[in-house]
Amino acid sequence: MSSKMIPGRERPKDVCQFGVPFDKNGHPTWFQPVPSTATAAPVAPGLRVNNSLTGEKEEFVPLEGNKVKWYTCGPTVYDACHMGHARAYLTMDILRRIMEDYFNFEVFLQVNVTDVDDKIIQRARRNKLVDDYAGAGHALAAVKAKVGDAVGAFAAKQAKKLAKLEIPLTARREEDERVELLEQHKQKMANFAEAKAKIDAALATSDGEAIVRAASEPLAEALDAELGESVTDHEIFNAHSRRFEAEFMEDMTALGIRPPDSLTRVTEYVPQIVTFVEQLVAKGLAYASNGSVYMDISKMRACGHAYPKLEPSKGKATEAEMAESEGTFTAEAGEKRNATDFAVWKKSKGGEPSWPSPWGGGRPGWHIECSVMATDLMGDNMDVHAGGYDLKFPHHDNEIAQSEAYHGCKQWVNYFFHFGHLHIKGLKMSKSLKNFITIRQALAGHTARQIRLMFLLAPWDKPMNYSDQTIDEAKVDATLLPRASLLTCHPVHGSHHHHLLPEGAREDAAQLLWARQGGDAPRVARPPDLVGRGRARDE
Repeated sequence: MSSKMIPGRERPKDVCQFGVPFDKNGHPTWFQPVPSTATAAPVAPGLRVNNSLTGEKEEFVPLEGNKVKWYTCGPTVYDACHMGHARAYLTMDILRRIMEDYFNFEVFLQVNVTDVDDKIIQRARRNKLVDDYAGAGHALAAVKAKVGDAVGAFAAKQAKKLAKLEIPLTARREEDERVELLEQHKQKMANFAEAKAKIDAALATSDGEAIVRAASEPLAEALDAELGESVTDHEIFNAHSRRFEAEFMEDMTALGIRPPDSLTRVTEYVPQIVTFVEQLVAKGLAYASNGSVYMDISKMRACGHAYPKLEPSKGKATEAEMAESEGTFTAEAGEKRNATDFAVWKKSKGGEPSWPSPWGGGRPGWHIECSVMATDLMGDNMDVHAGGYDLKFPHHDNEIAQSEAYHGCKQWVNYFFHFGHLHIKGLKMSKSLKNFITIRQALAGHTARQIRLMFLLAPWDKPMNYSDQTIDEAKVDATLLPRASLLTCHPVHGSHHHHLLPEGAREDAAQLLWARQGGDAPRVARPPDLVGRGRARDE
């Protein structure tokens, strides 16, 4: 890995609490934090963390003594949480426990809930339309005809996309992306083939409701295209998100994850989001277009802001990356000045929730929510920002861009942690691929202790495979550790109850797990109890 200090450069005024600037591994300049002289000496000198902003381990130095400001991207609550989410939030919990319980940092953890989003809007709206159709008392022949048309259109759409993805591309990055997307699409087609067999079986019966339920996915898409704009009641979207938010919180408790110090929701911050976007427009770094507002990446760069920071090779986003950035409902042709510009405020169309703004009725863009909520509680700088690896680009890079543009700073986040993906049969576990196992399904067959140990046996920032073999290995390893050991999960923050192992056994077990995480051990009497209940000083 390449790493060089930038000599002879003055520190920008807006980073007066930062030390020498570095350029590392092709990333834009990163500034080493320096605690203010008014704070106490570092509580864990020598602690190094893997920082996505530089691509290597850096010494961890909070700006305010032993206080750590930490923001983690929470769930988009449109469906049940799966084991991929468990990996992310258990990893967050493990790292937090290390910092709080063993290095005695005072961590303030903020987690957001995305409760308005393209996926939530679409899922809630489609569920409503299917329910209404199922209860409307349509004649059996009409139902069968409707479902037949919907299934045919759905299959044709999949075939069209397959034909496009089968065409090789010349550019290396686009070609690698095409191959991955092709495998994902084949999985989706295999899923639909299984669903179609069930639809055909239902169509052979006289049960109209069973037909509707079996064909819910293609039917929902067809109904949405026809009637989606008629769904205007905000409560439909709110009820959907509240349901899955409650399930998420119950799942976190079942996994033994300590609750965050603050849980913030997008819908509670819409007025602040409007004000934030107004400031970006006033600075000339964002522009209104057709009722939406977009970040102007060219002007932002001209003002000295680097973009993207986490994935610098993706300065020119691919078509798929831009689609991911814009969400399900993309910009209309000609709305954006440049392809890399992204929405910070979206014009609401029919069938979407809407809030008043200077640009007309609309709703927040995907990325802006985290910038505004984190700014409210963290200010113009935070020590740690964390989230899943798949959020690096575009979400986290766009967050950084709009936040640094708003604050007029060069470094909004000092350390970025990205949690590794969970794969199943070679593909990332995801709802869109329907290759996921929900947290509740996993807990029906395994204990929270076993699941936690399974993740501990792999590096936290690398992909890992979920299979019967990996969970069985965790079960075997769990039997080698006494029950009242570091694998006892307890979500209550600050619990001081602590069980002892025979001399040396606890240290050996913790050292093994700590080493598996790739951790350095700076000046601690014992390695971290990555999943224990109490604090080291209680022993």
